[in-house]
Amino acid sequence: MKVSILGPAGSYSEIAARTFFETVYGCGIPTFLFCSSIENTALRLFDPDENGNTSDCAVIPIENSIEGAVGVSMDLLLEKDVSIVAELVLPVNHCLLVSEKTAQTPGFSPEIIDVIYSHPQGLYQCRTYIQKHLKNASFIEVDSTSKAAMRIAEMGAEEEGGPANAGGPTDAKIRAAIASAEAGKTYGLKVADCQIQDHLNNSTRFLILIRSKTLQFLKERAFHSHAFDSNVHILPENLSQTGSGSVFYKTSVIVSPLQDKPGALFHILEVFSDYSINLTRIESRPSKKSLGEYNFYIDFEGAPSNQNVADALKLVEKRCLRLKILGTYGRILTGDGGLKQ
Repeated sequence: MKVSILGPAGSYSEIAARTFFETVYGCGIPTFLFCSSIENTALRLFDPDENGNTSDCAVIPIENSIEGAVGVSMDLLLEKDVSIVAELVLPVNHCLLVSEKTAQTPGFSPEIIDVIYSHPQGLYQCRTYIQKHLKNASFIEVDSTSKAAMRIAEMGAEEEGGPANAGGPTDAKIRAAIASAEAGKTYGLKVADCQIQDHLNNSTRFLILIRSKTLQFLKERAFHSHAFDSNVHILPENLSQTGSGSVFYKTSVIVSPLQDKPGALFHILEVFSDYSINLTRIESRPSKKSLGEYNFYIDFEGAPSNQNVADALKLVEKRCLRLKILGTYGRILTGDGGLKQ
């Protein structure tokens, strides 16, 4: 199986994908297609890369416990013909990574670092640490935390007389990356400090996506050893017995309320209350059609295979301009950093 994820190697997306496919499902490590952006990660389901490869699954971040929703991922769910087949909540522990040469600098401490590389989310999630220990540093945003680690490794190799890299350092500035410990191992970096995020229970929710038209293909070819319910979503038969996580069913939908009508959103949410359906998340996102027009992303407990849920969704559809069902799936919580519902 080929799985597209945000690259390069060592990203949190790779950690989530490895946890999902190897640890939770026990189906081994798939072939990863590393992508340069979250958008390209999802598009790889449809469009081949330079080697002609498309992916069977895509793993993308959708929400962080500190910074909230990932806007580009939410837009992709609306715009592309994809289905959610599972989600995984991954604890995120940021580290300050430096080259071996930097770590061996006499008197080294985080306070003397001049430049920090990281993904914008990595920087945002470590603001308190940055203000306290890195207040004199400048920041360079890159496409992923693992790319930040890779850049530090490349520049470290150049400083030590290794192969030259385009865009390498031409000064004596001390550089570091904010990324995972796994990224540090991948690129041979030293951990100067760990768990530097503002909140120790920092976690990110990842979605596992497939093309909506290939649910049956995935069932037969990729997860033949696991059980599927009537909605063709994935749940390992032995998950509760292995202790590798806990899971419950949920459904995600997008609704577009009737415009210029008082109480349009209320009348949609009222349906879930009347049918005793528990909402676990509601998030607005601009429709990009006109100012003040929004789509609403709603997660709730239960599945359309339940008659109560099916009846509720039929009524919701009558009360909105558009209803898109993104999928019914299991939520998997890993480690102590998972979000609890």
